[in-house]
Amino acid sequence: MAATTTATRRGRKGMAARKGKAGTSDAGKRSARSRKGSSSRASNGQAKKTRTRATTRQGVRTTDAQLRTLNLTKQWATILRQIPMYDPIATAEDCVFSQELAQRALDFFPECLHHVKGTKFVQAGEPFRLTPWEEAATANIFGWVRPDGTRRYRTVFLYIPKKNGKTTWGAGVVLYVLVGDDEPGAELYSAASSRDQSSIVFQHAMGMVDADPELSNMLKIYGRHHGGQRKCIEYGAMGSSYIPLAAEVGATDGMNVHMAIVDELHRHKKRELADLIGESTDARRQPLVIYTTTADSAGESLCNEMLDYARKVRDGAVKNKEFLPIIYEPTKEEAKRWTDPEVWRKVNPSFGVTLDEKAFAAKCRQAQDRPILENTFKRLRLNIVTEQIDRWIQADKWEACSGLQKNETPMEWRLRMLDALRGYACFGGLDLGSTSDLTSFGLLFAHPERDGVYVIIPWFWMPHDGIARKDPMHKDLYAQWCREGWVWETDGDVADYDRIRTDITGVQLNGEESDTEGLVNAYGVQELLVDRVFQGAQLCSQLLSDGVPVTSMGQGFISMAAPAKYFEERVIGGMIEHGNNPVLNWMAANVTVKQDESANYRPVKPGKNSPLKIDGIVVTLMCIAGAEGLLVEDSDDEDDSIIL
Repeated sequence: MAATTTATRRGRKGMAARKGKAGTSDAGKRSARSRKGSSSRASNGQAKKTRTRATTRQGVRTTDAQLRTLNLTKQWATILRQIPMYDPIATAEDCVFSQELAQRALDFFPECLHHVKGTKFVQAGEPFRLTPWEEAATANIFGWVRPDGTRRYRTVFLYIPKKNGKTTWGAGVVLYVLVGDDEPGAELYSAASSRDQSSIVFQHAMGMVDADPELSNMLKIYGRHHGGQRKCIEYGAMGSSYIPLAAEVGATDGMNVHMAIVDELHRHKKRELADLIGESTDARRQPLVIYTTTADSAGESLCNEMLDYARKVRDGAVKNKEFLPIIYEPTKEEAKRWTDPEVWRKVNPSFGVTLDEKAFAAKCRQAQDRPILENTFKRLRLNIVTEQIDRWIQADKWEACSGLQKNETPMEWRLRMLDALRGYACFGGLDLGSTSDLTSFGLLFAHPERDGVYVIIPWFWMPHDGIARKDPMHKDLYAQWCREGWVWETDGDVADYDRIRTDITGVQLNGEESDTEGLVNAYGVQELLVDRVFQGAQLCSQLLSDGVPVTSMGQGFISMAAPAKYFEERVIGGMIEHGNNPVLNWMAANVTVKQDESANYRPVKPGKNSPLKIDGIVVTLMCIAGAEGLLVEDSDDEDDSIIL
């Protein structure tokens, strides 16, 4: 925008002033309203009552004279120190604070930007008024300058739970840097793990531009609609642009990054794009990279790596004056009190502003009632790093689904149901396992007497020697189940697939009929789901040749998410009967779930090498997928091999 612009109205004069160095901008000359505006914020509860002396995080008091040396007032000091457990003043070294530059950035939001989407707390089209945490972050990022007048902070790590407004704030920061940084040829980017996620910041920024006539005149938007045109917001007067990027598309060489926001860092399972952005700022005079994220699961990840470094900077273990750690998280003791509203308020700085307390409490109650949701709530709502594996089936809910009549034993229930359901239509699932492991088969029926209720009846085979050698800890348990008829034992130390074929279809190895009727003949199997990994196995091929309608199914998040959710709802609602089968009960107690970044989940063992089995539960989900039409046609379903 030319220096002769009429943008002096509404406090926009700073957008037009260009003198090269941020510290020498004329933006602060617009009026005494700048300082008054900051004072009004302090008196509006966004800064507490100030005292003669201000206190740093380490408990060292800063005198008024020291504040004046840094060009700070007590009110500004209070605002800046709202960063949790971090003191930007004590770590300033040779940097000073420019009240004018900070105020210029703070004024840009309510005077030039408007909310794009309406919520319970704000209507679309309303001015973007910063919350206290947004004000502290904005003032620190744009107010501190080095002796040469350039920006102090070059890297910002914003670790804050979801729904606190970080993405909307990030879009505003992008626009401010684009039009207010006075940087010719600036390249700005927002980087996300997927195309959809990368579009979110862009959509907010585009909506903010459209809502303001002056920004609309200054900036040109490309790729507004879905199509082949690349998304971009261009500032022609300065030859600058903002482009959203997606990690799934791959890294882009040749970038010269002036400013970037790496959004939802915990979703970046591949680090190439994020690393490339960090390495592409060397040629810029005052680059800025902002990483925004909620908590990741425990384990090695770029998010956890940066969180560890940010904590060290915050705590003073690492000295880095150009790294701003904004970390909202509970202490270890507070994390144990994750149902306490006081902990919620501490960790969520927009609590009561963009977060509704009643809705938040309802989410917490759901997490307490459904263990599968507990880790998700802790991680996304309270920034607590949790294990990837979550508890799943509640014992009392599972027990309530037995369906046993008074004084009826599990085997009596099984025989009663097998007789009552003879000839009924059903859906099957088959897990072959390894050659020395259990083989599991299940049939899912509509209950003959209870509308809307499913009945699951499983069968299990095991090689006599194989399991005992592989799992000596549970060999007595398997032996008991074999004696009682819950598991059918085969000779040798590997699975006898010929015997299993005969039991399922009634066909012997030589193709002649046997005395065994076969389960698929006794019951109307509409479809038999098998693990996609084993769809080419000999037994599956034989079952197809025997006339069994075999269909393959993946075992990853994509294929398992919908059946797992449906199964969980059925168990909680008491809408499935299992007859208290002891093998299935054991597996239900063993099964845990692993979640992906989209909160989809699938069943897994407590550990990859654990001897605890979950095959019967997986088979049940396969049956449900067939019965409810939940099969997903996706050949790229990931990580199939670690389920069992």
